[in-house]
Amino acid sequence: MESAARTPTILVVDDDEGLIVLIESALRRENWNVATAGSGAAGLAWLRNNSADLLLLDLKLSDIEGKEFIAALADVGRPIPFIIITGQGDERVAVDMMKRGALDYLVKTINFLEFVPVVVRGALETLEKEKRLALAEKQARLSETVVEQSYTAVLITSVEMPDPEINYVNPAFAQLTGFAAEKLIGRRLSEVETFGKRCPQFQRVLVAGRPWIGELTLHGANGARRIVQGGLIPVLDPQGRQIHWAANLHDITERTRLEEEVLAVTDREQQRIAHELHDSLGQLHTVLEIHCFLLLKNLASEDLTASRE
Repeated sequence: MESAARTPTILVVDDDEGLIVLIESALRRENWNVATAGSGAAGLAWLRNNSADLLLLDLKLSDIEGKEFIAALADVGRPIPFIIITGQGDERVAVDMMKRGALDYLVKTINFLEFVPVVVRGALETLEKEKRLALAEKQARLSETVVEQSYTAVLITSVEMPDPEINYVNPAFAQLTGFAAEKLIGRRLSEVETFGKRCPQFQRVLVAGRPWIGELTLHGANGARRIVQGGLIPVLDPQGRQIHWAANLHDITERTRLEEEVLAVTDREQQRIAHELHDSLGQLHTVLEIHCFLLLKNLASEDLTASRE
C-alpha cells in the first residue's frame, strides 16, 4: 500500500504584515502547510530549526536584502528553492535573482494574490519532476555500477532477432568470452565467432525469440570451451514495449568439471567395492564348500562305523 504524498511546507518571508496574512490565506486554501516570518532575521532563525520545501522571499526586507538572505542560507548550510516577491519596476533585479537560482518571481500588482498559488504550484511541480529525475538518475547509476561490478556476465542486445546488435556487455562478459567490450558493442551477434556457428545452442535460443533459462556452451576468443548457465529476458520500457534483450550468463565450467570428477571418483569407488565384495564372497563360498565336503565326509564315516557295530 502506497503512503500518502507528503504535504509541502512553504515559508513566506515578508515585512508587510497585511500582505503576509493574505498570502498565507491564499496558500492554505490549496492545502499547503505555511510558515511566515516578518523579517529576514526571523526567517533565518526559523530555517535554522525547521525545513521548508519552498521559500517565498520579499526582495526588499527592512533588515536585509533578498540576495543577502540567500547568501546567508548558503553559509548556514540550509539552501532552499525560492521564489522572489518584488515591487513594480524591480523586474530586472528579480531576473538577476533568477540567475542566482530563483525558480520564478512574483510582482506586487493588483492581481498579485491570484498568481501566488499558480506560481507556487508550478514551482512545486518543477521541483517534484527534478526530484524524480534525480532519483531515476541515481537508480540508473546504481544499477550500472552493480552490473559493471557483477561477477555475472551481462549482454544487452537490440530486439531484431535472430541476429540482434550488441548494445552493451559488462566486464564479466568480456572476461568470459575473451573479447574486449569495444570489439563487441555495435556488432551483430553473427559477426562474433562465439555466437556464430560455434554456438548453435545460443542461435536456437535467439531464433525462438522468447525468454529462456538453461545451460549452453560457448567458445571464447582463444577457443576455450566454457559452460555457462543463465537466461535471456526481454527488457521493456515504461509503456511495456520491448526495447532490448538481456542475457545474464554465469560461468559454471569449473563447477561442472568438479561434478564430473566427483561422479568419476564415486563410480571408481563403487567398482572397487563391488570387486572387493566379489572376491570376498568368492573366497567365502570356497571355504563353505570345503567345510561342507569335510562335514559330509565325517558324516559318512560315522554312518559306516555305526553299521559295523
